Amino acid sequence: MLIVLRPALLAVGLVLFTCASLAGDPDPYDKFRGVDENDEDFNYDSSQDVPWAEESILKPAAPNQHALTKLDIESAPRGFTVLLDTSSLTRGDYDNVTRYWLALKSSQGTLNFSYEGMKCNTGEYKLYGYAMPDGKGLRPYAKPRWKPLRNSGRRNYRAELKERYLCQGVTPRTIDEIRELAAGRERREIDPYAELLD
Repeated sequence: MLIVLRPALLAVGLVLFTCASLAGDPDPYDKFRGVDENDEDFNYDSSQDVPWAEESILKPAAPNQHALTKLDIESAPRGFTVLLDTSSLTRGDYDNVTRYWLALKSSQGTLNFSYEGMKCNTGEYKLYGYAMPDGKGLRPYAKPRWKPLRNSGRRNYRAELKERYLCQGVTPRTIDEIRELAAGRERREIDPYAELLD
């Protein structure tokens, strides 16, 4: 008789404990949650949003041919190799645009330089100007504008440049990370939150 009652007492005790637990706050994390967007009191004020604006940039120095690093770009134009002037890499403090000198080298050894910017979050690039290998620096285009990268059937070396070297998804890589990748060091997934955990 006692053996039969013991499991029954345990079951009753478990039910009473569960009921006592549910009598308190049904969601202990509720106080940490934000306002429900479906709540009629929720009213988002979009006037506080700061629109994206490209920051002013200084005229870059002429491309440094001694800092040109050949990139592993499979979609380069036929007969050309893609090189990056790793000494020219910058990233805007406010607009998060990565800027650099890029060079296309023909099979005859001719270099064509372009000064470019890449926006990782929107997948757009901008050609600011070009340079000849005469050391005279940037020759700006009259009205440079942002253009979308197109991943169509055509060979698109800038899209590959973005994916393999400049960006981690929609987040720009650090200058050091880009240089490591350009130097052919081991590719690794970059944790965008790693610096916050140090």
